[in-house]
Amino acid sequence: MLVREVMSSPPFVLAPDDEVRWAAEVLLGRHLSAAPVVDEEGRLVGVLSDADLLRHRVGPDPRSSLRRDPLADEEPPARTVADLMTTEVVAVRAGSDAARAAELLVDLGHRTLPVLSGSRVVGVVGRRDLLLAATRPDDDVERDVRTVLADYWAPASWAVEVVDGVVRLRGRERTEASHRLAAALARTVPGVLRVVVDDPAPQDAVVR
Repeated sequence: MLVREVMSSPPFVLAPDDEVRWAAEVLLGRHLSAAPVVDEEGRLVGVLSDADLLRHRVGPDPRSSLRRDPLADEEPPARTVADLMTTEVVAVRAGSDAARAAELLVDLGHRTLPVLSGSRVVGVVGRRDLLLAATRPDDDVERDVRTVLADYWAPASWAVEVVDGVVRLRGRERTEASHRLAAALARTVPGVLRVVVDDPAPQDAVVR
């Protein structure tokens, strides 16, 4: 499963000179945790997240500390997205393995990642996108597995069964190369967690 097969596209993007307040309202209205920031050519220059907004838009309350001077000089509030956005951005390629995107999301604690094709932002992939793909109905997964196998073999060459994302294949093909190819093709389908290829003889099974 590749990132381009599960990403949200086209993405909602911001421009560096967009007003911060407007950007915050749009993120809230669209239920987004972050949005890529792009230049006039569509190239990624940063990301504005709800964390960036919280860090700069929620000011201190003098009641929380009697020692705080309410008239103390503070930095002026940011006015544009460029003032707040994070410029050191982790992104993934559209052709990257979705498993790698999942690792980055978990390891970095991010909820979304920009998706690039060349230097241009073509989508956003998030935890929700990956979970939706991983929990697809078995009937949909079975249909798509049959479709990818039909590009290499006649439709009746393989029997396909899917239970809880585990694909079991049985066909007339006896060679190890055929088994490996069938398993590899099945693994490209979103929602496939594991593939088992049975030999024509019931007692033998190859797990991929």
